[in-house]
Amino acid sequence: MLQTCQPTSHRHSHPERLNPLTERRIRYRADRLARIFRLSLDDRDDLRQELYLVVWAALPKYVPDRGSLDAFTRGVMDNWYRHTAREVRRSRERDPGVVPLPERDTEATAFIDPAARHVEATDIRLDLLPRLARLPRELAEIALQRGAGLSAREIADERGVHRGTIHRAIQVIRDELSHLSPIAA
Repeated sequence: MLQTCQPTSHRHSHPERLNPLTERRIRYRADRLARIFRLSLDDRDDLRQELYLVVWAALPKYVPDRGSLDAFTRGVMDNWYRHTAREVRRSRERDPGVVPLPERDTEATAFIDPAARHVEATDIRLDLLPRLARLPRELAEIALQRGAGLSAREIADERGVHRGTIHRAIQVIRDELSHLSPIAA
């Protein structure tokens, strides 16, 4: 069996498994990356496993005299998170796949031909109506209100809920609509 040479002062025992708090932090970081970059559930699970392995592989480098194991694992996870986010971002820049439409009323819409803008907006609304009908009633109503130009705050005030609730509903609507084919109605 091959053993690595390490100074005796750095040798210490490692836990049989990671503590539950570290495992929760691993799940949180992987889930957050998956949400931010809209990755699939399989990709999310892969991120969890990758981070678990990265933390586990880094344990032999932990030196108790320098700080707590908790601080060490957080540092390893933070470095992994930044590195992985950068890699996902770079891979998307190289191969964008589906290019999202620009947000309404942003500088990106200034490059659309003004004559075609009205027709395009009407076409998009006509294409979305049957798709919105597939959503739960409450989400479809929020989508229509948002499409009519109401802000999340205005919708929340009208419904008597916190605006965070509306932001989450809008995210669910975006996720649901992003999975639909732009060709199939």
